[in-house]
Amino acid sequence: MRRYSQSDQEANLECPYMNWRHNIEPEFATIVLADQEYLTNISIQKQLVGNDIPYDITSCQMFFLPAPLEDGWIVIMWDMMSRKLHVLDPLIRGEGPPDATRDKHEMIVWKLHHALFQCLNEYYAGWPTQDGQWATKYPVIAEETFCRDKSGRCALHIIRHYDGQKLKIPLTKYNAGRTKRQALHEYIKLQGNSSKLAHEALWTVLAPTDSWVDSIHSGYSRTTCWNCVSRT
Repeated sequence: MRRYSQSDQEANLECPYMNWRHNIEPEFATIVLADQEYLTNISIQKQLVGNDIPYDITSCQMFFLPAPLEDGWIVIMWDMMSRKLHVLDPLIRGEGPPDATRDKHEMIVWKLHHALFQCLNEYYAGWPTQDGQWATKYPVIAEETFCRDKSGRCALHIIRHYDGQKLKIPLTKYNAGRTKRQALHEYIKLQGNSSKLAHEALWTVLAPTDSWVDSIHSGYSRTTCWNCVSRT
């Protein structure tokens, strides 16, 4: 999610201090749904008021949150202007969710909704939108049938391409797979990441039969690996 926010900023160089969307990490949903303390959680605070946010999130119209549920991933989108909660479930087809699925989603969505506004009202003085008088809607967005195991890549696709009314690129199996591959590319370009995990992951992709430690001893450095990538 952080890389997608960075990518939005890179595409908005003319007005870097304003953004129309804000992405929240799935960790928020995990912590809230597990009934853990979230108001004072440092990770959640950084997602909403951290130095890594170069724009004024009070001006953002849409807030996206991917949520891992028992039946698969869903995406919740808050439209701060219309006060609509878009529940985007890639496993829903036809005329919408059955009553049992809708009831389950409603409990989860409203719990996350109230938690988000508790955080916003705690971190900001006079948040421009109140948490009351909101409504939920369940757009049917998938054009093909997906299983639970593929719902994660669908969530990435939704967050990247949903404009508040429709998907700019249809949610098909081919497009979802393409989004998954592009996500790896975006992850490697993540800014401000001090972990070496991205380097190790790239090494595993390029030389799966070798460990990078063994390659250093054999004289084949990771610099060579990166040079190979830059030429492809």
